[in-house]
Amino acid sequence: MNFSKINHSMSRLLGKNHKSIKCFVSKTKITAAILLFLCSEMVMYSQTNASNLPESYDFTWRYTQQIVNKEGTMLMHYYFKEGQLNFGTRIEMEKEEMAGSMFTITDYELNKSLVLMDMMGNKMGQKMKLPKSDFKSNEIDDYNITEIGEKEILGYRCKGIQYENKDYKMIMYYALEAPVSFNQLFQNESQYMPKGVDKELFKTLENSMLMEMQFTDKKKKKFNSTITCVALEKEALHINISDYKFMGF
Repeated sequence: MNFSKINHSMSRLLGKNHKSIKCFVSKTKITAAILLFLCSEMVMYSQTNASNLPESYDFTWRYTQQIVNKEGTMLMHYYFKEGQLNFGTRIEMEKEEMAGSMFTITDYELNKSLVLMDMMGNKMGQKMKLPKSDFKSNEIDDYNITEIGEKEILGYRCKGIQYENKDYKMIMYYALEAPVSFNQLFQNESQYMPKGVDKELFKTLENSMLMEMQFTDKKKKKFNSTITCVALEKEALHINISDYKFMGF
């Protein structure tokens, strides 16, 4: 379990790298634009060998985050299956700007990300190697970490933790008995533990799921954001990889 790494990822998402969400959405739109161009103009492309990919992916749970900041509101849908080292992602913007749909699968066993696009009756895909992690365990050592009590979110008992340093403050609530967890994706990695943190606290949160995060930038309020889990429910989803033509550029 690499709990602190996941906390760190969330803090960087809206902290030092506060533009990450906007950047990710922009890159998604660029990829979509390329695929749409290929569909609409019938441009010749080389088809990438997809024989090393699974025939299909199955997910059993949907976890939806509502992200609210100065830029507006968006929904991030995550799809999990218990014990699997992969997950799916679908973004739902407040104002949809693209025709068609896009779904991304992150597969840690293959170390690849698959972008699947369904547009104008064409199913096309692109596979990319996952970037190497730039995580450093000492990057969150300057945070003061304290417990702040519990509250109920979507029927789950959630433990509150506050992370604070001179630049940022993050209040997070974790469901202790969630059916799925981001931590399952990092179960084979080395542990990272911030200095001075109660190890028993982290052990309690080992299989938890983030249900709410209030991020405050003490210097730039325009980067303040709130992430709330608005759905965590059973939802079967089957993706046939063979339905997609994978491109090489």
